Amino acid sequence: MNLCPAPAGQRDGHPALARGSGRWRPSLRPGGLWTALALAMWRALAAPALTLDEIQFWAGAGTNRAAMIIHWSAPEARTNTAVPDPVADQSRAWGYRWNGVAQVRDLFHAILAADQQLFAVLPPADAGELSVLGFGYDANNNGRFGLRQGTNLLTGATPFSGPAAFTNGLVRIEPDTADAFESLDVADWYWGGWHGPTWELWVEAGGQGGFSNAPVRGDAPYWTPANPQPPDAGQHGQWQYVSGAWADLPLHDGAWLGWTVAASGWDPARPNDAAAMLYHQHKRAPAPAQAAWLNSSPYASELIAATPPWGPAPYDDPLSVLGEPTALALNFDPFLGYQTYRIKLVEAAYNRAPDGQKLLLTLNRTPANGDYAYSAVTVKFDRPIEDNPAHPYGVDFQVFGNAFYTSSGFTDETADMQNCHLTGGVTTEPMRVSVSPDGLNWYTYTNGPFADTAFPTHAFAWDAGQFQNTGLGWTAARMDFTKPVNPVFNEMLGNPGSLLSAAEAIELYAGSGGGTGFDLAESGFAWIQYVRVAAAAGYYAGEIDAFAAVRPMRLGEALTIAPANLTNSASTLFFQSPAEVGRNAVQMRFQSINQPALVTATRFPYPDALTALAFPVLASSAVTVQPLLEAGPLAFQATLQLDVGPNYDGDGSDLATQVWDGSNWTSCAFTFDIVNGTLELANLTDSVAVAVTRLVAPPLHLVANGTGFVFSFQPRQNWKHTLERTTNFTTWIPVAEVTPAAAAPVELRDEAPPAARAFYRLKLEWP
Repeated sequence: MNLCPAPAGQRDGHPALARGSGRWRPSLRPGGLWTALALAMWRALAAPALTLDEIQFWAGAGTNRAAMIIHWSAPEARTNTAVPDPVADQSRAWGYRWNGVAQVRDLFHAILAADQQLFAVLPPADAGELSVLGFGYDANNNGRFGLRQGTNLLTGATPFSGPAAFTNGLVRIEPDTADAFESLDVADWYWGGWHGPTWELWVEAGGQGGFSNAPVRGDAPYWTPANPQPPDAGQHGQWQYVSGAWADLPLHDGAWLGWTVAASGWDPARPNDAAAMLYHQHKRAPAPAQAAWLNSSPYASELIAATPPWGPAPYDDPLSVLGEPTALALNFDPFLGYQTYRIKLVEAAYNRAPDGQKLLLTLNRTPANGDYAYSAVTVKFDRPIEDNPAHPYGVDFQVFGNAFYTSSGFTDETADMQNCHLTGGVTTEPMRVSVSPDGLNWYTYTNGPFADTAFPTHAFAWDAGQFQNTGLGWTAARMDFTKPVNPVFNEMLGNPGSLLSAAEAIELYAGSGGGTGFDLAESGFAWIQYVRVAAAAGYYAGEIDAFAAVRPMRLGEALTIAPANLTNSASTLFFQSPAEVGRNAVQMRFQSINQPALVTATRFPYPDALTALAFPVLASSAVTVQPLLEAGPLAFQATLQLDVGPNYDGDGSDLATQVWDGSNWTSCAFTFDIVNGTLELANLTDSVAVAVTRLVAPPLHLVANGTGFVFSFQPRQNWKHTLERTTNFTTWIPVAEVTPAAAAPVELRDEAPPAARAFYRLKLEWP
């Protein structure tokens, strides 16, 4: 397995320290290492706390103001829990306005109902509002959020098993199950717990309001028993811990509520267990918060213009093209009447929604002055759509119609998608699409792509194992309408002779909800906010369902790659940090691949292994590449690029990269781009899990010993340490070396230093 061949520029060792005139300093860039750390600390201390005036997202109305902060973080000890750690350490703030008398429950429910990206987990209603079991945030804003416990899914869309699980941002579960549920979307922020680490509440000191700025917790990361009062009544900086019921607490003008993840779960069976004791000993008030994002819809939100003629009812309402694509529709059965069905790539939307709303708009033509007049519809997004190279496959926005793949076999709700095969290509009704940044200057995709073509809408995930067990393979998990299908798969899926099963086609969609993708690069616009679909001669009688902006993928999500991508400028896959919008944490650039594959980039999945590393970890990730369809052994060559983080300002010479093979770490050669702050591993031919560390030099202590010098330091176990000397900073001479088997302090000597002034450094080399 060839994971890390050595490219040019391999780092063999780390020259640690230099000496001159009895003063010690880093040798990489004079003063650089310590200056960077001091600057980062100064910025953290100097940054002012968030104010009420800076909060962007507000619920309620009135002259009184209060705020709620939620801080997602990993617990110190994972006692009594199976919930994965949150994918990002993030603290966000929301605001609430009111007049008269209010309680914390009013703030809580108003914010949850107003923010479509935020959700909370509570116990059943008859248990009262004594605790919050979980908080989640739709961080990638794709509308796909919920909870998963094995095959048990709690989502906002459960059409065949009663009402939706979420109402006004709330879902209720039994407390005993809270330690097993995880986020349905791996890119969302989530933590939940009951017997395991729970959510804990803090209020501003005194609990009487009057804080225009968010309370600060001070320099200490935790309230600890060294504080003068117990945590149930004690304070952490300007935060005060709250024990017991929270909903009935009175709300005051200038109040702040803060929710944090407990340090550990409490295990009454083992009260003296070190991990369980953390529950009482360490109470973490919220970290400084950022203002929560204002909701921005990824779908077209405003109808700008609509020119008939339209199709017959119910395909005659231009407003039906706003909002998200259709997921459910009514199918008329001559024996059973109208039945709700899921939109599938082999069964398109038509008729009406289950609630009677119109779903589609048909663009048509009518005779006019010896020719025809054609219809058109123009929509606007509530935010600009950028021509972003990090958008998957170069696709920046999508248009949804009611195209479908012609198939053999049944396509109803009980059909086995493994036995339903694509036999006749894709049934389309193409129409022309135009884009504009300002509604005045337009570009038309005259030669395509066209609306209402590939890829047909597919709204829900299908599970073959569930079908085997229950006879129904459809799940409540929604596909992602903001994620495009890899455009090169149109050749395969749209081929009348492909005979792919519908299940295989769904695999190629890789979690996407379909849609015809458009790249803004062709338009020449850096961004657009308006999209128009128009009928024309040869391009009419098609349907428009919806429009969606495409987003970059986050760590934890998956994209596809195929041989054809290597020749169409889409050979690099981007995965952004779940905490920092716009920062590409991982890039995977393929030089060759022999078949379609699924590429998943995640945070490093083995946290215990990271603790074995000798130096601080700046970045860690895992990239898995696996075949999409059974087509023989997978072979590829790729380059992995990692962002080492916004706080690193070095030149790469103090970095080290190691690969985890499941049992051991192996040092790995790399190159570093100082301009972009990215590290590259070349010639990868297999999945890889990697960590980037910053080499921190052990401080040297100098003692004169007769005519020589003795250098003592705390070594890195099993590393080779070489003391080197120079008089001209050009030639470095090895003086002494040691490879200690233990981490106990050691000494190296220079018994015959030169008479002139000399400089020394300590070089560390991989074991």
